[in-house]
Order: sequence, then C-alpha cells, then structure tokens
Amino acid sequence: MSHGSGVLHREPSVEPGQLPYSFTACSLAICSEHLIGVVFAWQKVLATLGHSLSTTRAKCLDKELRAALVARFHALEDAITAHYVNLPRTARMEFRPRYIDFALMPKCRAIAEVPASATVTAAQFTAVVPALAKRWDEERRMELTEYLRPHLGDVAPDVDPLELAIAFFRNRKPCCAPIWRMRYPAIFMHDCSYVDCFRTDRGRTTQESGQDDLYTRTTKSLDWIEFELNTREYEHRYSGPHVPFNIRSLAGPIQAHEVVDMMRRVVAALGLDPAWATFDDLERCEVWLRCTTCETQQPLDEVRAMSWTAAHWLTVNKQTPEWRHADHKDMAKVRALRETQFDKANCSAVLLALCLSFDAYAESMTAHLEDA
Repeated sequence: MSHGSGVLHREPSVEPGQLPYSFTACSLAICSEHLIGVVFAWQKVLATLGHSLSTTRAKCLDKELRAALVARFHALEDAITAHYVNLPRTARMEFRPRYIDFALMPKCRAIAEVPASATVTAAQFTAVVPALAKRWDEERRMELTEYLRPHLGDVAPDVDPLELAIAFFRNRKPCCAPIWRMRYPAIFMHDCSYVDCFRTDRGRTTQESGQDDLYTRTTKSLDWIEFELNTREYEHRYSGPHVPFNIRSLAGPIQAHEVVDMMRRVVAALGLDPAWATFDDLERCEVWLRCTTCETQQPLDEVRAMSWTAAHWLTVNKQTPEWRHADHKDMAKVRALRETQFDKANCSAVLLALCLSFDAYAESMTAHLEDA
C-alpha cells in the first residue's frame, strides 16, 4: 500500500519464488532470442563439421582406392611385361602397351575393380593379357598405317609401310621427343619432357571429366602428384588425365606430308632408295652428311658432319638444304671426337638385356649391378 500521493494502491501479490509478471516476460523474450542464436550457431558448426567429416571420409576412401589400384596396376604392368619381354631383352621389346591401355578394358576392369580388401595378383591379369595384347597390336598397327599411308607415295609391294625409313610421324603441337621416337613402334614409348603426348588428354574440362565413374576418374589420375589432386577442382581443365594410347595429337595432312618429305630427302641424300629402304637400313647406314648450303653461307674451318637424326633436324629448320657425303677423312675426325666425348654423352636411360624391368639413368647401372 502506498501513501505518498494520498491515494491507496494495491501491490500485485507475488507468490514466493515467483518474479513480477513484467520482469518474467522480458526475461523469457531475452532467453528465447539467446536460444535461437545458440541453435543457429550450432547449426553452422554442425554443417561445417559434417562437411569436414564428409570431405575427410572421401579423402580416406580415395586414398584407399588409389593405393589398391596402384598395387593392382603394378601387377597388370608385370603381366604386360612378361608377355612382351623375353630374355635377352631388346630395345624393341620396350615399345609395348602400358597399364593404362588395358586398365579400362572390361576384362581388366573386372579384375581391378573389386573391394580394396580383395587380393589381386599378376596371375589374374596374365590370363587375359595375351588376347588383349593381340587385339591392341592389330588395332594400333591398322590406325597408324591408315594415317600414314596416303603420305608415303610409291611403296615397294613387299615392304611394310610402317617399316620404311621415311615413315615418321609429327605432332600437331610442338613436341620435345627425339625424332626416332616418332615412328612405329617406338611411338608407344613416346616421352616428351614430362608427359606422353599420346596418352594425355588435355581436351576435356573438369566438369566433363567429373562425369566419369569413380574407377575411371581414379585410373586416369593415378599418376598425378599431390598438387594436381588438390587443385583439380579449381582448374578449368584437368592437369592432363592419363588415357589409353590414341593418335588425336598427330598433325593434320599437310604437316604429316611434310615430315615424310623431309625424311625422303635425307634418306635419298644418304644414298638409299626411299621406296625400299627400311628403318633398319637407315640405322645400319654409316654415311654421314655435310650441309653444302650451311658451309657456303657460313664457312668455318671445321667438319660439320651429321647423322641422319641431325640432318632431319637441320632439314626442319633449313627446309631444303643441299647435302654431300662426309668423306673418309671427315669421318676419321668425327670418330676421334666422339671417342673423346663419349663419357659426356647424354644417355637418358639404360636397359639391361638380362633384366626384365631395369630402366634407369646410366649412373644407376653400377649400383644395380652390385645389388644383382
């Protein structure tokens, strides 16, 4: 009861343990807003946590799948090597398909695409590789012959067009591979800096490649480094998916004809018949050439003799140089120089005739022989 104004007021009765009505309503409103904020914050945390867990789980599964496929494709590579390589090993045996050429085929896929916990051995691939290899060899020979035959001109009837000394290929874009790898069957071992022009697909966008199934995507990116795997979703194009051998990167008709004509001039300058001479004839030919055009335009007091590979390179740059044979005196100087510089020669890789799989830089030869 209040007496200050002379007016009698009744205070609202409050039960013990209760707050006045106005205070309780205000508190509930504040608490409600606080709870809504807490719930919203937790929803954001849960969403972030859920995304993080999903991403982590996906990475773990991806890592597990990659580890399994790496082991299985090593087994597939072993089966391919066993089929193509016999001892004593020769350089031509290296010109064979790789695991990626068979990995996406149904018979190989049925073996490789099993749960990571399953055991897969080379013996399983060995059972299917011979038939796949026969088909692969026939198809590659057919498509390469169809591509090159229109540019070869007259060919002796009993000569395989792909074995001709003039039967070389050219890429549509600049390529760093040595010229001897741009012919059949060396083209199957193509190596251009760090990529294989015939087993790398740079023409598909990330969105297009993302439509492939998990096995296909993983198989095509199995040799990617960690950086490529981490950045692929931010790139417009894949970092070069690994794909089966194909000739999509070969040059069009005009350039294809040019490289054959260049080799035709070099082969003829060596004294061989372009319509008959094979690549083996070219390799056995001990004739070296001197560029009369170069020596006339830039006379130097030195012997500038060159093998057929160097002559091809010069033909690319000089278009139609005039040639003459290096004589015996010239070749004596060349051989003497080669002997003094042999230790400095750039031997990129060495193969051992009595080892099925040794393939390394020359410096590794000593260590390998000591361990053998």
